Parts: sequence; structure tokens; C-alpha cells
Amino acid sequence: GASVKELQEQIERLGKGDFAAVAMPTSAENLDPNSLMSWLNQSRVRLQEIDATRQTAEYELSDKNRDLAINNLVLQELTTGLPLPELLDRFILTIESNHPGLIGSVLLADADGTTLRHAAPSLGDRWAQATAQVSIGAGAGSCGTAACRKERVLVEDVLVHPFWTEFRAAALDAGVRSSWSQPIFDNANNVIGTFALYQKIPALPTEQELRWLDSFTTLAGYLIERSRLADTLNETRYLYDLIAKNINDIIWVQELPSLRLRFLSPSSQKMLGWTYEEFYANKEVVLPPAVRKDMGERFLAMHAKVRQGDLAAAEQVFESELINKETGLVPVEFSVKITLDEHGEPTTLIGVARDITERKKTENLVRKMAFYDALTGMPNRRLLEDRLRQTISTAKRQQARFSVLFIDLDRFKAVNDTHGHQTGDWLLIQVALRMQAVLRESDTAARVGGDEFVVLLPDATTMEAALKVGHKIRSELDKVFVTPQGAVLDISCSVGIAMYPEHADNPRDLLHFGDEAMYHAKKDGRHAVVGFDIHRMGCDGIAFPQQQMF
Repeated sequence: GASVKELQEQIERLGKGDFAAVAMPTSAENLDPNSLMSWLNQSRVRLQEIDATRQTAEYELSDKNRDLAINNLVLQELTTGLPLPELLDRFILTIESNHPGLIGSVLLADADGTTLRHAAPSLGDRWAQATAQVSIGAGAGSCGTAACRKERVLVEDVLVHPFWTEFRAAALDAGVRSSWSQPIFDNANNVIGTFALYQKIPALPTEQELRWLDSFTTLAGYLIERSRLADTLNETRYLYDLIAKNINDIIWVQELPSLRLRFLSPSSQKMLGWTYEEFYANKEVVLPPAVRKDMGERFLAMHAKVRQGDLAAAEQVFESELINKETGLVPVEFSVKITLDEHGEPTTLIGVARDITERKKTENLVRKMAFYDALTGMPNRRLLEDRLRQTISTAKRQQARFSVLFIDLDRFKAVNDTHGHQTGDWLLIQVALRMQAVLRESDTAARVGGDEFVVLLPDATTMEAALKVGHKIRSELDKVFVTPQGAVLDISCSVGIAMYPEHADNPRDLLHFGDEAMYHAKKDGRHAVVGFDIHRMGCDGIAFPQQQMF
């Protein structure tokens, strides 16, 4: 079908991958189909078709590889922690390096949804200035219009299109002629920005370029949302660290119903002195057995009630104690709450433990101020009357008797007048100490007035026993007092005694009759112990001389 030379040239061309048609001699137009040259031509056509398919597949593979490279970059860049504008710039530059001739940009919508911000990294300063703040609205360039309409906007030539009037000078400066823009949506279908591709020639996108536009817009949305989510998580983590490391209260989380501890805040070391590891290794030490048992039973009871529908039981506040590594027991207020899952099942217990040492000190101080004398530290009238009521209640049940002494200092006013009130206060403190030195632990000595004291004797069931205590107190106060400045103070006391139930069965009358007996002791010359006599009219008293007792 041809000369040997022509056959050789055709074979060499096919061997080199050149499958173009060969100019054949006129005589070759009517080749015998069974000739060698005819067979070579048929092979060339088939190889040409195969090569075209290969080239198409290679192009598609190359295109997919470019897209995969861009996707991988997005995923990698998200782990860098870079600010979103810098991430978007890198994203655009990668698109441009893989698709020569295309220029990209991303504009981000402000929180108020009225403005787009951010510029393309490859279009120069003038472009950046012109697009630094693009209004979202019809006719505001391709991007502003796309964000407003929530649809793709394709502009073949920006130099003649009415949308580009405001940005035409910047486009000329950057060499931009065509613009294809598409809105970026979040998961709630809100516009969060726009993605655009530009070319330096007037053009509308091909089908392939439209696919790129869709793909890159989706990637940009993914990059924006993930970056913002990462920022939110970082902010949340920062706030958590800030709270967890600086809060004084202990926060913990337990699973229900296993009570397995899932979280314990670092503040536990601040409150209790135990490191995280020490706490886990010494739970039985940090939580006293009784406290641990009580808390476990309490939490499981709460869990059971909540499961039965009693949501009021999901929260509880109570007080208990924990153990500090250095100082021992710490009073703590626990506030716990059970949380429910999406099915309404109680699954987690969140607790807060607060050190209430200072609050307890304040409460004790307030209680002391309310029930104790500020000068001597003795119980005041209020606490005395409370204990007197309790003692009457007990005595009534047990059909028992007890005594009350009413004591008033003799010549105390002279001490104040001669030495001043500061010395008088010092004397009252010393009197209180001497009185308490001769009393039992079960007795209560109270200061009820300036120099008036009352002693409750629950174990003095006879007048004789009460008289004995009264004389002991009188004898102690008979001894001279010497102030730190060397002043000698010589006083005495008058004591009145009332008995329960012979004289009265209520606090008011017992104190009144004790006061009456003390008044008679003073009336008879002071320095005496007098028992009240209920049989004498006018509440007269009977004096018992000292020698009868000793």
C-alpha cells in the first residue's frame, strides 16, 4: 500500500506517539484495506482515540488532584490556629497557584449583615482599599449584589456592567475584566460572605469553571465556619481555664448512678492542699468516711427521686466537712444539681463545694455578740434565759429541782468613781474568772447587767447545796484584787437564791425572786447569801449566816 520508506516513516511516528494523519500519495487514496499501510492507518486512528481518552482522563485527574490539594490545605491550615483573614489569604493563593489565570477573593459579612469586609491578596492596595467595606445591596459590585440576592452573579465585563460603577477604577488598576461571585451560606442558610473568581479578560465561566466556583465557595464556607468554631472553642477553653484556675470553689462532675468522678477543678488543691494525684489516691482521707457515706446516699436518693419525676429533687444545698492536708477539717457548703439527657434521664451530677470557714467565724461572732457578754465573754441575759427554759423543761420531765443565784457586787460604784471605768471593766473580767473557777462545767454563769450576775446551778437540788456554792463565790470575791498598775481593790458581793419549783416554775419569776433575795441581802448589810422564802408576804428573804455553812 506504500513504499518501504513511507511505511518506515509511519511506523516511526506511531512509535513516537504522533497519531496525526499522514499526507499520503494520491495513489494511497484507494488503498487496499488488506494492505500494510491501511492497517497502519487504522491503528493510528484507534491510537488517536485512545490518546484523546487518556488526555481527558489525565486532565480530569490533574483537576481532581488540584482540588484535593486545596482541600488538604484547608484541613491543614485549620490546625495552625492562624487568624481567619490569613487563612483565607492562603486559601486563595493556593487556588490561584493551581489554576493559572484565575484570581480569587473572599469577603466576610459583618455581624449586622449590612457590610462585606476583607480583600483579595493578589489584586493590590487600591483594590484592597476600594473593597475594604462593600455594602450588601443590589448593584454594589458582583459580591454585594450576590450577598443581597443570595444567588450567583456573573459579570462578563466589569468595564461596562452597571454593578461595577463604584469599583471600575480599582478594577482597571488591578487589570480585572470579568467577575463571577457566589454567596457563602452557614448551616442556618444565613449569608456569611461571598467567594469570587476574576479573570483579566472579559469572559463568562465554562461549565468546569462553574464547578470550581461552587466547590471553592463550599470550601470557603467550611473554612470560615470551622475557624470561627475553633475561635469559639478557644475562647471557651480560655474562659474555662480562667475560671477553673482562679475560682476558690471546687467544681466536680460525677456520672449517675455510678458516681464515678469525671472532673475535678484545679481549685481543689487551693482549698484542700491536695494535688490532683493525691486527691485520687486519698479519697478516703479527703472525704471522711461519714461524709463520704452521707454524700453517696444523698446523691443516689436525689437520682432516684428525679427518675421518678420529682424534678424539685434535682438541686440540693447542704453543709458538711472536708479534710485539708495541713489544717484538718474544713467546713464546706455543697451545692449540687442533677442534669438530664435528651431523653429526660438523669445522667450527670454537677457539684460546687465552697469553703465557709470565714462565714462560720462570722456566724459564731454574731452568735457570740447575740448571746455572750462582749466584756467578760460570759453568757448574757438572752442566753441565760434560753438555758433556763431548757433546764426547766428537763427538770419538769424528770421531776427534778435546781437553783438560781442572783449576784450583785458591793462597792463596785466606788471603784468606777475612784479609779475610772477602765479599771472597773478590768475588775468585772476578774470577777467573772473567779466565779467560773468555782463552778462546775454544767453550771452557767451569766452577766445580766453592769455589776449583776446570775448563776444557773442545775445540779444544786437543795437550798443547802445552793448556799454552799453562793458562799464559795462570796469567799472568792472577798479576796482583794490588785490591778496591773498596783491599785488594790476591795469589794464583796450580795447573793440571792431562788429554787425550782418551790419558788417559781418559769424563768421570769425565778430571776425576779432571786433578785428579791439579793435585794434583802444588800438591805441587811451586804456581804451575805440569802435564800428566798415564799411563805413570807412581800417577798421577804431569810438570811443564812456564814457560820452555818462552815
